[in-house]
Amino acid sequence: WTFPGSTTRQALDTYLFRATDTRAPSAPASPSVTAVSTTRVDVNWLASTDDVGIAGYNVYRGGILLNTGGLVQGTTFSDTTVTAQNSYAYLVEAVDLAGNHSAPVATPSATTPRAGVYFQAYAGSFSVVPPMPGNLTILSSGVATSITLQNGWPTTHFAAQFQGFLSVPAAGTYTLYLNSNDGSNLYINGTKLISNDGLHGTVEKSATYTFSSPGQYAIRVDYFQDVASEALTVSWQGPGFSKTLIPAGALCLPSDAGAPTAPTHVTS
Repeated sequence: WTFPGSTTRQALDTYLFRATDTRAPSAPASPSVTAVSTTRVDVNWLASTDDVGIAGYNVYRGGILLNTGGLVQGTTFSDTTVTAQNSYAYLVEAVDLAGNHSAPVATPSATTPRAGVYFQAYAGSFSVVPPMPGNLTILSSGVATSITLQNGWPTTHFAAQFQGFLSVPAAGTYTLYLNSNDGSNLYINGTKLISNDGLHGTVEKSATYTFSSPGQYAIRVDYFQDVASEALTVSWQGPGFSKTLIPAGALCLPSDAGAPTAPTHVTS
């Protein structure tokens, strides 16, 4: 007996077994969630097992199926319908080749962060980036959507510090670019990655950094301006995208909008 796609007895036996299989697959194990950015939460789990085989998985949030385009292949799903400063939890179920559904398993909840970075600007005359805050006089402070010069800042004799988290979309090696006039320094997870310090015109320097997984990594930029022209921009290039200014969606703060917390990925 033959049927579309097969002429072997083994395939026929499998076909007949699928048609009579009523045993549900095991539930996905060890579900976890990670708030990667203000607009993305990753759901992960361990694979289910089944007599015949696993066809895929369904992921639900609030009782609504998220993978409307078909079963999830693999053991991870990215929910990009989330918004900043909200908590999300999910149900994951396995579906076998006969269409049997496992018991759903609930994930923990994850809270998406707040968009932006903290900044403080300080008055003073400098020839290198000063320790901040030190005993400096604060000119202004707040939350910025990007790491760049802010409206209302003076054009001479000041320093500024930006602190927040960088939302990294995928593991891999990235190139970060720091462009400034006058001096600046960029830190990832508390370690200086780029030194562009001192009195100079507009100069861009770069360095690479390997992020071990998607998620939030602490970022800090220190800057000072003496006189004449001023400039400050931060760009990046990574897996799947070319050099671009770090967008507002990739900069975030703890969801409680309080003081910065420890980064989720710290390396020694």
